[in-house]
Formats: sequence, structure tokens, C-alpha cells
Amino acid sequence: MTEELVTIENRASVISVIENEIINVFIKPDLEFEIPDVDDINKGIQKLGNGNKALILVDVSENTTGNSEVREYGSKNGSNKYSIATAFLTHSLAQKIVVNPACSPIKKRLSDG
Repeated sequence: MTEELVTIENRASVISVIENEIINVFIKPDLEFEIPDVDDINKGIQKLGNGNKALILVDVSENTTGNSEVREYGSKNGSNKYSIATAFLTHSLAQKIVVNPACSPIKKRLSDG
């Protein structure tokens, strides 16, 4: 992980390093998440992790959801290419339903094992 950069803030997120091992992505509350926001997060993760894979914790704030393009992107692309493992903290059933397809490719790989 990088020593110089500790936090990157974008329109929809704050990305930071926890314990020099985990990249925390805090999704800001009360907004509709869009594809440019996903791109900003991916760039932030890449920068804070120096292009290496990392453990990622995504905290999805209350009253925040992804638009249809984000939901489609998550269901097709699954995990971030800079992720060893990703955990999502959700605050509602609706968020869990939206996040679940992003985890499906991971679940499939584990069950194929």
C-alpha cells in the first residue's frame, strides 16, 4: 500500500487505507451511484494499492443505490481486478439485492472448486 496517499475523495465515495492492509470504500449517503463513480473507485483502489491486489471493504451508506447501468455492470463484471476479496456492508434489503449479483461470480468460482 502507498504511504503518501491515505484518502481519496470522489463525488460518491471516500477511499482510504485501513491498517495498511485493507482498502475501505465508503459510499456516500443519499445518492444514486453511476458508472463514472465505479470508475473513480476503481482508479482510487488502484492508486492506493499501487496497482496490487488488496482486501477491499465497501460500506454502502443508507439511501444509496446504483442506477440500472451500475447494476448491470456489477452483475457482468463481478469483483474488482484489484481485489483479493471484497466484503460489502449494506444497510437495507434493497442494497443487499443490488450487491448480490456482483458477488455471484465469486460464489460460482468457490462452488466449482
